[in-house]
Amino acid sequence: MRRGYLALGALALIWGAAFLFIKLGVRDMSPATLVLSRGDRLR
Repeated sequence: MRRGYLALGALALIWGAAFLFIKLGVRDMSPATLVLSRGDRLR
């Protein structure tokens, strides 16, 4: 059971770090740049 909690904690750290890096990377972009870069992937 302890092994499961450790795996869950590791997953939470990895998942949270991804969102943190996205937040830091997007902070310096203007809203228009962000929208245009995201819309380009849908084509």
